[in-house]
Amino acid sequence: MISLKHILIFLSSWWFLEKIITLDVKLSSCIYEEYPDHDLDMTPPDSLDREEDFHDDIPYYNEWNEKMADFHPKSLLSVLISPKSSEVFYETVVKQPTTIKGMFFTTSKDDYLSVQVVVRSPINQVLYTNDSPEGLFSVDANMVGDYQISLTNTHWMTPVAVTFATGTDDHSILKTEHVENTFNRIKKLEEHIDNIYSQFRYFWTHNNRQMNATKKAQGRLLLYALLQFTVILVCSLISIWYVKKTVSNKRIL
Repeated sequence: MISLKHILIFLSSWWFLEKIITLDVKLSSCIYEEYPDHDLDMTPPDSLDREEDFHDDIPYYNEWNEKMADFHPKSLLSVLISPKSSEVFYETVVKQPTTIKGMFFTTSKDDYLSVQVVVRSPINQVLYTNDSPEGLFSVDANMVGDYQISLTNTHWMTPVAVTFATGTDDHSILKTEHVENTFNRIKKLEEHIDNIYSQFRYFWTHNNRQMNATKKAQGRLLLYALLQFTVILVCSLISIWYVKKTVSNKRIL
């Protein structure tokens, strides 16, 4: 049977638990009343809402903004360079001053593999040299000619895969007059295409007529040849019959 002692212990525990819950609710209400506009959301802020520029702490982005601004590559390629060999490319400069820009990086499994990049002027003057796994270069071309860009694998046993891009700042910007000139050229091309189609149609009709006339002439020639062959055959048979009849006549003999 349940004793009075057990009942008292149960009632005391229930009263103590109720007091704790009531105190917790009061504390929560006080905190909310003291800070009614407090944001309890503990999620991290969205990266798009951050105002700081995280590129400022990375040297690569600073170097890119400094050297490769307004970079429009004319060529982008990947090449595998054999050990102790070189790949040479040329960038043609047609006016001065012009800036030659480029970038390179190795795509081999081993990150330590580097490639030696050397840029030379038309008079074989070294304008840029670098021996590293990746890099950016921007050189001023002060003379017209072909500039040499060589990629050299200095390793003895290991080939190196390199991705390489280069270009100059000598590129035109699309303007309104360019678009208008393009439309005019398209109209002229349409007119030329119509003229070419008309000429083609005329020549096709003319050739078709000539082919039909040639076929008719060939048919007539074939008919004339058959008729001629028939006449010759008949005359030959008559001649043979006449000669045979003449020879076989005993009275003439």
